[in-house]
Amino acid sequence: ALIPAVWSAFPSDAVCQHAGAHGLQGLPVGWASVHHDVWTMVEIGNPAFAHQRCHLADAPWGYCGIAGFELMHHAHSSAVWGQAMEACALGALTVELLAATMMGPSEGLHALARAQIHLASWDRDGGVLSLLQSGWPLFGALAELQEVVTPHSAETRGQCRWPSLGVGELPCAPCQIDCTFAERVVSEVVVAIQRGSTSEIALAQNLTLVFSVASVVPVWRALHLLQWRMSSAVGASSQQEEAPPLGFAFNQRFLRSVVPDVDFPPRFMARDMRWTFGRHFSVAQTFSDDWVVNFVYASNEPDAILPDDVLLESLRLGQRLLFHPGVEGILGEKDSQCRTFREALSWWADSFVGGVPTCYVLPEEEHRFRDAASETRGTVWVAKPVDSWGGRGIRLFRSVEEVFPRGQCVEEDLGSTRCFGFAPSDAESRDQCRARCCQAAQDCYVWNWHEEEGCWLGRRDDVCQPDPAWQGARLIRYSGVVQRYVSDPVIYAPPERGTWVKTDIRVYGIAASFDPLRLYVSKHGYFRAGSLQRNFSVQTASDLADKLVHLTHHIPKIEAGEWEQPRAGSRDPVSAGTLQQWLKIAAEQNGIHPWEAILQAIGKLWLAALPRLSCQRSLLPCDRLGVAFFADLVVDSAGVAWVMEIHPSLPLKPQGLGDPEAGFVPVLTREARQGAYGVLAVPFLPHLDRQCLSRGSEAAREVLLESGDCVRKAAQSSAPANSTSGSDLVFTLASMVVEDHWTCRLGVESVLPRGWGKFNSGMTEAGRAAVGPWQAALFCVFHLVRERAACHELREGCSEIDFS
Repeated sequence: ALIPAVWSAFPSDAVCQHAGAHGLQGLPVGWASVHHDVWTMVEIGNPAFAHQRCHLADAPWGYCGIAGFELMHHAHSSAVWGQAMEACALGALTVELLAATMMGPSEGLHALARAQIHLASWDRDGGVLSLLQSGWPLFGALAELQEVVTPHSAETRGQCRWPSLGVGELPCAPCQIDCTFAERVVSEVVVAIQRGSTSEIALAQNLTLVFSVASVVPVWRALHLLQWRMSSAVGASSQQEEAPPLGFAFNQRFLRSVVPDVDFPPRFMARDMRWTFGRHFSVAQTFSDDWVVNFVYASNEPDAILPDDVLLESLRLGQRLLFHPGVEGILGEKDSQCRTFREALSWWADSFVGGVPTCYVLPEEEHRFRDAASETRGTVWVAKPVDSWGGRGIRLFRSVEEVFPRGQCVEEDLGSTRCFGFAPSDAESRDQCRARCCQAAQDCYVWNWHEEEGCWLGRRDDVCQPDPAWQGARLIRYSGVVQRYVSDPVIYAPPERGTWVKTDIRVYGIAASFDPLRLYVSKHGYFRAGSLQRNFSVQTASDLADKLVHLTHHIPKIEAGEWEQPRAGSRDPVSAGTLQQWLKIAAEQNGIHPWEAILQAIGKLWLAALPRLSCQRSLLPCDRLGVAFFADLVVDSAGVAWVMEIHPSLPLKPQGLGDPEAGFVPVLTREARQGAYGVLAVPFLPHLDRQCLSRGSEAAREVLLESGDCVRKAAQSSAPANSTSGSDLVFTLASMVVEDHWTCRLGVESVLPRGWGKFNSGMTEAGRAAVGPWQAALFCVFHLVRERAACHELREGCSEIDFS
């Protein structure tokens, strides 16, 4: 499909020639669009797509290998933009080599021959060795593109060693290709490259080298690592020679479990972090294992990337990994959040309100939900599909029968099928059999009918076989969460509008450690309002059916033409605004001051998750694991805060993808950056403020030698064996002191450990037992150490860092 006409258009593009002559420094390229175009071309090979989406500010960019440049901008590269004297030729070389990976032997040779021509136009000597020495990570680009086009090339079910390259282990799927053959192929390619002989690659008649770029052999990855070793050996990168001692990593030692496409948003986020952390803290990104914090993010699916075998076992004291392999199953979805919080309801006194509204997971908890709904008639409920967002698929209702009528089931016909392992029913006809299954709620998902054998009901249809004497169907039941709807939220009355609308808020936070739980929430965030043209009400059925009354997400309002853009400095925040504006609305228009309740609700949910995230239940060094998050909450008219959803993911949004907080709305973007970077900076703090850390360490040693009640409890309880909080308690306590000292500079609030006293007073004995005596003892000792260290004496006043 990759026809020569597509590639031949590259050098003739006037814009490309201009870029080739002047380099690529500072050009405003939309990389997400470039990626989309190149992916389309690789997949379809249609010349009609060549100039549709790739743009400079004012003119079409075409392809010209720009996507190659971006993909080649690998972390290990020492390249600078000015090194591209002939940008188009180098880009064309990239796509020609990529083409060879997807063509048959004959077409592959032609692609390689064209690659030789493009290489010659970039480098007059035509030597591939000079390409390796140029600093451009061409082979890194090819490796990434190859793994996109043929995902099995990235499989890691087995490993091949490449001793001739000295590059360690590389992915090689043993079910796809013999490792010995792969090693021989790579060695042949390396020999040809080291000889500088392009002709050997382009014209090999035995086709071995054509097969070497076939997608089942990770040859590009091997060559990329070889190139990296060459550039590292000669010290090609002057920019890395004076790297500061503090470094952060991004997805370091994480492997892709699924490769649906090249994941660009993490690249944008890593660049933003390099700029922000470098400017404010002199922290650079590192690509070795010598990092302070390793940020982990995948924009496709949370489990799209997984840590390698040694990462979690090799974390050192002082290193923090913002990743926990269990958090998605505990807090990652609406149903898991519902279960997690509900399991901990007995931990709290009745007066300690807030958290997650009463909820049920359907279909398995339909009986419990119906019983609860019958006891609370008049309550408004909201049904939410588990994996939806932006209000898609939600339904508000009072009567359960309106949405989940008994005996009325949607079903999928299984035809003439008999299933096994079912229980008999007393139904006397096919229709009665179907009705019995409908009425059985979660006890029946599949029914079977036979004229002589009668009715049989079961929960599974995976043990079935065709049988013309049987009939059956699978019931399609509602799957999602049903939750008590907060029907009296904080109301916003826009000036001179005459309407009153619903609001909710988004806040940013971090669980910086799980032993002990160190939880911080930023004072920066934003609020969203319902449609400004519709009064909020839940009085009638039509009120409940009007989704724009209840949805605050920006997309439904934009689609309906009812989104009003907030402006900087405006007293009227319209469809959205800052968290501080919302707190003013809550106080002046609703008469409540809910900030402490917001922190309480978030803290209750994380404490509910703690037993399953802590070292007590895990073999992981959980004191070195953390999770950044952002949370959506609704506050009711009494000032009680309710968590709608927590997203345990990096709270940054890649610019340019349409999110309000990622450049689409400047007011929200600024607040989101302040909130996100305020919490993301927390793990660096013990390494940034050595003076306060020293004070904290000295204070911790003194306190731990005393015989107070807190210290006695800490001595009587035992730290988890796989946690350094016990083996290096002084460093743990001193780090907590530094984090607390910096809260005002970062604009964050310490929920834990600072607020432990409030949570402890609202807990039952069951809750204290679940959290454990070790955590409680550390919280208690921390307060003593903090007072003794007195880090506030080290500075006068406190000004918040402006991350925007």
